[in-house]
Amino acid sequence: MWKTRRRENSGAEALAGPARGRYVDAMNQLPLFDFGMPAPEPAPVDVDYVRKHVKAIERTARHARFMPWTELEAAKWERFLPDLCHYLPPEEGEALKSSFAAELARLRAATPD
Repeated sequence: MWKTRRRENSGAEALAGPARGRYVDAMNQLPLFDFGMPAPEPAPVDVDYVRKHVKAIERTARHARFMPWTELEAAKWERFLPDLCHYLPPEEGEALKSSFAAELARLRAATPD
């Protein structure tokens, strides 16, 4: 029969306490990726793209006779849609937020428990 030998811990696994911290600190390679360059500027938001998707979500709710999403998905859109509306002009964003909130309330009332 083959005899198996237990492999002894080596490297970081063998070290305990403060010695392990020194070993891990010595292995830190993050400075290898720092080229002294500033972080890139974030890409500008495409307002037309955001508008298209917010209106599609609101239209889905408006045309539905009963809740088109699970409660988890509805909660996600309820939380996420106002954040998307911040990228739109203030009047348009507020109108879409209030319209969506009203439709969501109507759908929740129409959906039996």
